[in-house]
Amino acid sequence: MRSSAGRMARAVAAAVAALAVMSAVAMAGDSATGYLLRGREQTGFRVSGSPQVAPTAVAYVREHQLTGATARTVKRLLTGYGFTGSAQEQLVGAGGRQGFSLVATFSRKSGPVAASNYLYTAVYDAEYDEHAHVRRFLASGVATLRGVLAVEGRVATVNVYWTEGRCALGSGAYFPAGARLSTAGAEAPVVAGVRAQRARMRGRCT
Repeated sequence: MRSSAGRMARAVAAAVAALAVMSAVAMAGDSATGYLLRGREQTGFRVSGSPQVAPTAVAYVREHQLTGATARTVKRLLTGYGFTGSAQEQLVGAGGRQGFSLVATFSRKSGPVAASNYLYTAVYDAEYDEHAHVRRFLASGVATLRGVLAVEGRVATVNVYWTEGRCALGSGAYFPAGARLSTAGAEAPVVAGVRAQRARMRGRCT
């Protein structure tokens, strides 16, 4: 089995390397982080540290240390979708649990949907290649949400992506072996976080 310490990082990195639209700002400046998960909205997790913010495609490329053809491709795609910035944060929980929250805003209406679709597909493909048990899921009350649950032995990862207004949003969780899961399943705390996040946003993300 692969190292548990890097499990969540690999799940997210599959999407980052090709199209860096998985994280974002909601507004210019420090208030851009306002649409990220807060406190303990994702059940069993809390926000750890300060968000990473990239207000432009160039800043995003620099922040993620992308180089060469990858950097050029990411910059071109972000610019084409009307990317206006990015913010992402890490989440932690008991027993080695890890998670993330991200938001991306775009000036073009097609941007959030394109970003969400890409990330969902990229993560599903990456997890499908690595795990024996992969399941897609939806969530009632959040029409645009699509998620991927991957289980390998006693280790589980969850990634969800959805859109609201001009924003593409994502969050996820990694549960190492021995972590107690909700009777509703590994996806339950992640979906609960999205619902709390969406209720706070009141249907708006600009």
